[in-house]
Amino acid sequence: MPIWSKITRTLASLGMVPRTRLAHFALYLSGIEAALFLLQWFLQLAGAGRAAATLSGWIAFLGWVVAILLLFVALRWFQKHVLWSVRNRLIVTYLFIGAVPVTLAVAIALLSGYLVLGNLAIFSAVSEVKVEANRLAAANAAAEEEITRHSSTPEKIAAALAIPLRLFTQVCAPMVGLLNLFTTYDDEAQAVASFQ
Repeated sequence: MPIWSKITRTLASLGMVPRTRLAHFALYLSGIEAALFLLQWFLQLAGAGRAAATLSGWIAFLGWVVAILLLFVALRWFQKHVLWSVRNRLIVTYLFIGAVPVTLAVAIALLSGYLVLGNLAIFSAVSEVKVEANRLAAANAAAEEEITRHSSTPEKIAAALAIPLRLFTQVCAPMVGLLNLFTTYDDEAQAVASFQ
């Protein structure tokens, strides 16, 4: 027993020897769970898998109970050893009363600012796209009117609107083909020739 007494003395010097009923009960249930775990392991080694499987439910249940009990024991130990003076209790109280709400308020402000700036960026981008679409629609309408009224060529229209010819041929010229769809022709040969 000298080894056991040495272990007990070491644990007592660290404040780890159970002194309350709750700590004794948690230690007792931990021992039962360890014994059931070892029994399950030996049964699996012996080839009795069904018998070992029946113990897994009890081991899981006792594990949860022991975890909850150890949590309560740890909270008591924390309260006794860490919050031992009024000064430490006041520091923890000030942290919960002052620092936590300020941190939460700053986090909420940063998150809402991020969301608002994201929506503003989306609105700005959509507005720019709409302005560009309206500008191109106006240029397209002017080109359509020029084509239908004066039978102009794309080069003349581009020069009149001061649009680069490449932009005109990419955006406005395909609309000429659409205009041909709505034009009535006297015979099919004239319609085919207009699309070529």
